[in-house]
Amino acid sequence: MQIYLYMSAPFQTKKSDYVRDMRLPKRRHRDRIGIPCRDRVKLIDALADALFTFEIHVRIYKGGSLLCKIVSELQGAIQGNTMVEPLFRTLALQGRLPATLQGVRAKTVSTHIKMMNTYLQALIQESNNLFPVLPQAYVRECYYQLLSDMKNAFKKYGPENDEPRTKYSNQAIYHAISEILSPLLQISELSLDSGCTIQGAISQRLSQRLPHS
Repeated sequence: MQIYLYMSAPFQTKKSDYVRDMRLPKRRHRDRIGIPCRDRVKLIDALADALFTFEIHVRIYKGGSLLCKIVSELQGAIQGNTMVEPLFRTLALQGRLPATLQGVRAKTVSTHIKMMNTYLQALIQESNNLFPVLPQAYVRECYYQLLSDMKNAFKKYGPENDEPRTKYSNQAIYHAISEILSPLLQISELSLDSGCTIQGAISQRLSQRLPHS
C-alpha cells in the first residue's frame, strides 16, 4: 500500500519530503515542487494504515455476504433433499433405477438423507460464528471513517497551516484524498455511492461529520 501511495499523484514531487496541491492547474503540476510536509514518511504510513484497516472491514463484509450465499445454497440443498426419497420410490416402482442404485433399499436412502440434512443444518447454525452477515451500510460507515482517518493523517503529518507559504487547507486535503482513492476503490463492488471519491463528495461528507475540523 505504501508503494501505491508513493506513486499516487499527490506524492509525485521532485523533493522527497513534499506533497502536491492538486487544486493547481495541470500546467503547474509539471514542476511538481509541492509543499513541504512535517513528516511525509509518517503521513504515508498513516494513510496506508487507514487504507489497510478499511480493507479488513471490506473483507469482513464480503466474507459475510459470501457466507450468506453459501447458507442460502445449503438451505436449497436441504429443500432439494426432500424430493430425493419420493423420486427414488417412484423410479423403483417403475423399474427405472440407475445401475448404481440397483439393490439399494428406500429405507437406506431415507437414512442417508436425514443424516445429510443433519450435517447441513449444523453448518447453517454455526455459520454466523465465521463471519457476521453485515448490512450494506456497514461499508459506507467504514468508508466515512477512512476519509476521516486520511484527513487526520494530513492534519498531523502534512504541511503546516501557520504560514501562507506552507498552507495546505482542508480543500487541498480533500483533493489529495480524491486523487488517492479514485483509482483505487471499486465503487460498484463495495455498494458505495457513485461519485463518493470525488472531491466535492469527500468535502461534503467530512464537513458533515467533522464540523469543527
